[in-house]
Amino acid sequence: MKYNIIDKRARCVYGELEEYTFDELKAYFEPDKEELPEYWEEWNKIKSLFDLEEYLDFEAGGMENPYIIEEVEE
Repeated sequence: MKYNIIDKRARCVYGELEEYTFDELKAYFEPDKEELPEYWEEWNKIKSLFDLEEYLDFEAGGMENPYIIEEVEE
């Protein structure tokens, strides 16, 4: 399965066409372990797309999650 990342704050056609595997998608959002240990702990718990979306909500800190993750039809 492949995914696209859409950043609602900065739409970019070329960036949105890039496809990611789940592992690449997870790595895209990896926080710095030394600077943000509490975020890294939450990020490390991600095992599914649902977990990733929950992490992005956590990272947004009560604000609207700025990312949309779309599945790419193969």
